[in-house]
Amino acid sequence: MSESAGPLGGESATAAPAAATVPGRVCGDCTLCCKLLPVAALDKPRFEWCRHCDKGRGCGIYDDRPDACRTFACSYLVSPGLGDEWRPSVARFFLTFEEEANRLGVHVDPGRKDAWRAEPYFTQIRRWAATAAAAGEGQVVVWEGPVAIVILPGIEKKLGRVPAGHVIVTARRRGPLGIEYNAIAIPPDDPRLKRNKPAD
Repeated sequence: MSESAGPLGGESATAAPAAATVPGRVCGDCTLCCKLLPVAALDKPRFEWCRHCDKGRGCGIYDDRPDACRTFACSYLVSPGLGDEWRPSVARFFLTFEEEANRLGVHVDPGRKDAWRAEPYFTQIRRWAATAAAAGEGQVVVWEGPVAIVILPGIEKKLGRVPAGHVIVTARRRGPLGIEYNAIAIPPDDPRLKRNKPAD
């Protein structure tokens, strides 16, 4: 079992500082992150609309927004390989790349949980997952609200609600029918994590 590390292969979605946005791309009337993400500075929980959000129009305190909002950029804003169909207000979900975990996150509006299964999204998300698995590193995790689904070659592993601080790890082993994949969420103090950390 190993914790994912290293870059996702292929034309993967990425996250970067807002200054690195693709020329011409702006949030505009897209406000999905204002619903799905928590903002501690505003006491805003996940999956609830921010009280400062003017839905479909933008942030009511844009010039004075907290650093967490100021520095966030979804993958559509920073990845030139993503076409306009990946704009969150169109797709009804947004992508992020969590560099520390080498994880592509697909954050789905709880009111449209199956949006990511529509085309062209579903095929591309599975392709990213297959690329990551073939390289032996990287993860693709769909968040249907608080429920995590790890996308692996040929299977989807539904983990349910992953407690805060838990680590999602993926594993592969050779079975009687070839390579088999699995994923679990474990506490950060689980000894299996320490066994897989490289020596200093």
